[in-house]
Amino acid sequence: METLSAVEQILRDLLVFIVAMAVVLAALLVIISRMPNDNPLKRILIALSYRVGGRRPAGEAYRSGGPAAV
Repeated sequence: METLSAVEQILRDLLVFIVAMAVVLAALLVIISRMPNDNPLKRILIALSYRVGGRRPAGEAYRSGGPAAV
């Protein structure tokens, strides 16, 4: 019974940590998105969002056997 309680506490702590990190990530995204356009962090964020946005259509075309299929 003591082991089950320890596992429960570990899972609860992990969940709290994951939620806290998600909040920190969201806050950083908001802060970086409000920076000037010539800021290197904002440029990296924009490039990353273009890359992530470009991967989804390529993945769908690959699954459907479209022109991106090899």
